[in-house]
Amino acid sequence: MMARSSSLPMAAKCAQSLMSPARNIMRREADDARIGTAVHELMAQLLDPTPEGISDPSDIASSMGLDEKEVAIAFALTLKVWRDIEQWFPPPRQVEQYLEATAHGLTLTGHFDVLAFAEEGTEAHLLDWKTGYLDTDCWDQQKGYGWLVCRKYPDVQKVTSFVVRSRHSTYELDTWTRGQLDAWFDKLAIHLAAGEYRPAPSTCDWCPRLTAHDPCAEGVGVIRRTTSLIMEVYDVDKDIGEPVRAVTWARIIKKKCEEIEAWAHAAVESSGGKLVDPTSEMALVLMPSEKKTIDFGRAEPIIRNALGSALPNVVQISKGKLEDALRAKAGKGKGAAMIRDVVAQLDDAGAVEVETIYRMEVKREPKLIQEKQV
Repeated sequence: MMARSSSLPMAAKCAQSLMSPARNIMRREADDARIGTAVHELMAQLLDPTPEGISDPSDIASSMGLDEKEVAIAFALTLKVWRDIEQWFPPPRQVEQYLEATAHGLTLTGHFDVLAFAEEGTEAHLLDWKTGYLDTDCWDQQKGYGWLVCRKYPDVQKVTSFVVRSRHSTYELDTWTRGQLDAWFDKLAIHLAAGEYRPAPSTCDWCPRLTAHDPCAEGVGVIRRTTSLIMEVYDVDKDIGEPVRAVTWARIIKKKCEEIEAWAHAAVESSGGKLVDPTSEMALVLMPSEKKTIDFGRAEPIIRNALGSALPNVVQISKGKLEDALRAKAGKGKGAAMIRDVVAQLDDAGAVEVETIYRMEVKREPKLIQEKQV
């Protein structure tokens, strides 16, 4: 059996996600993923320079048909975090190298982004760029890289993996010993060899087998239950038939959602925020919330004054990250007051933009149904 380290976050939950389908239905790569590819290329050129030097972000964006501004922002955010951690990756360092090793009948492969060594080669430092918004549970992937490094470099006794989350201007890290990584791999090999199904919406929604010609029955069951509820609420009168195809569902639901989106918002608002379907005991509830964004151009002087330092390479900052920085600057017990003061200054400067956003949730509310029937 063969597995890629990048597939382990899903495979560690459901081994069947590794089983090759009879025929795949290819999906177009999303722009966010392609922006990530562009940033990986730019960082590789920066950390492993060639005589040609580093490309202009706009040139790479243009060659890939991407928005130049989006690529420039993603690259600037990644570069900012790199400046915070580059001390852990001194030259000579390896950039975008392929590794492969086999044990217990399992061949694991991996393509790490950056690798450097410390403590005379007994410690390895790995780095993985995560440039998307949905890159969350990736630690099995990092352990895979760590295990591969230990297999290739016998002197390595400890591995520290840095995960850079560019969109949030942060990084996370974790450290494992050689023994811990070997024990992790042993359990992984047993789990994957058993081929156990562990269907769940969080994994099945993204599983490649659900966009295959022969999707697994367990995953289909999970998606069927979710989709049946959505189709009931949207009153989709379609005979899906067997075998159920996830891609067919997706097209039906997407089309129906587009058709009723404007109607749904208007209907929910006109009914006081709750739209009730008495035949199915379902309520479609419109949930409003505020989204606050900071205009960094107007906010930068205020933030610089509050933090006492400039913010090089920063082009945007979230309200949450700003509050974290202010708490750290103010010290224990003084963060709340400092946040209030800075937020008031930002409001006065017109640097805080407030947008009301809505999401619709489906809930069972028998009480509302009774009230409507009365």
